[in-house]
Amino acid sequence: MAFLALVFSVAALFVWIAQTESLVVACLVFAALFGVSAVVAALAAYVYSRRVQDLQRNRPSAVAALLALDPTVARLGVRAARLLGRHAPVGAVAAAAAIGVILVLLNTRRPER
Repeated sequence: MAFLALVFSVAALFVWIAQTESLVVACLVFAALFGVSAVVAALAAYVYSRRVQDLQRNRPSAVAALLALDPTVARLGVRAARLLGRHAPVGAVAAAAAIGVILVLLNTRRPER
């Protein structure tokens, strides 16, 4: 309903300008009005897309987000590394690699169906 109200208001304004001035002036006025509106909309879309790109670029990694959200996970990781590192250095490297692979798999996005 609001869109229809806007359309009829624009049409009424166009008819009023055409009756008081001329049809050519009314067309030029609305061409300028819609041209300026298009430029403003294009600039707003450009600024919005740049803002989204900046937010995506500055997004923390999955590991940093996980550690920032739950310090218990960080403590558990440090304990596991100490335990495995003390008894078997190869086990510590293997555990770190496994955890890294799991986090990468959790962080990758599945294609939409």
